[in-house]
Order: sequence, then structure tokens, then C-alpha cells
Amino acid sequence: MYAQVDLNPTDGSLSKAEYDAMVVKLGIGGESPFKDASFFSTLDADGSGGLTQAEIINYFSAHTGEVQKAIDALAGVPSGDAAFSFKVPSAKIKDARSSVEYSVLVSAELSSIFPGDRQRMRADVAALVSVKAEQAIAT
Repeated sequence: MYAQVDLNPTDGSLSKAEYDAMVVKLGIGGESPFKDASFFSTLDADGSGGLTQAEIINYFSAHTGEVQKAIDALAGVPSGDAAFSFKVPSAKIKDARSSVEYSVLVSAELSSIFPGDRQRMRADVAALVSVKAEQAIAT
């Protein structure tokens, strides 16, 4: 992004206008701290009137908590009380069921599988999908 908005790459820094273009492109121009007019000066650690990549990286590395709030807001991550409120699951979620279908190829007549083998296979499949054997239906 830095290179995309740096209209004069030979000077090694972003001007205030280039910085403003960058925050607009990123969609963060209306978020704090980016919307504050003085933030450019805060980032410009050496007071040169331009932002180097190192100045931007150094600031964000040192202020991750402050910047994370803006990132969370942009991503729609709830904050405050909303971050800890859970809605009651809908009836569809409460009544949700899943099913697993599987096939066993038998090289002989189906009747050659003894009833005990069918019960063991049913129990093995039930254990594989973490349900009780009674919940597995073999047809």
C-alpha cells in the first residue's frame, strides 16, 4: 500500500497528502486514531514532514492495543458488553441433527455376515463418529 500511494518514491517518505490517500484506500480514514489531524505528526517521529516505512512500522509495533481497536471496529468485531453477549440458539440449532452414511462392500452374500459382525461394525462406526451404538442405525 505504501508504494501505491507514494507519488514521489525517490524522497523515501509519504507526504501528508499521500498519507491521507493511504488511509482512504485502506478505509480507515474515519477511525480513531487515523481520523485525528495530528496523527500524521505523531507518526512522523523525526519531525521531517514525511513518513518513512520505518516510522509507520515502529509506531504500530509500539501501539498494537490502540491500533487493534480500530482494526476490530473495521472487521465488525463486537466491543464492550456486546463482546460478551450470547443469544439463545434458535430451535433449528437446538434440534439440529447430522447423519453419516457409509457403505461396506461385501464380497459374499450379505447373509454371510454374522449378526455379531453387524453389531460390531455398528459399534465401530458409532465410536468413529462419537455417538452411542444405539444411535447408529445400520440398514
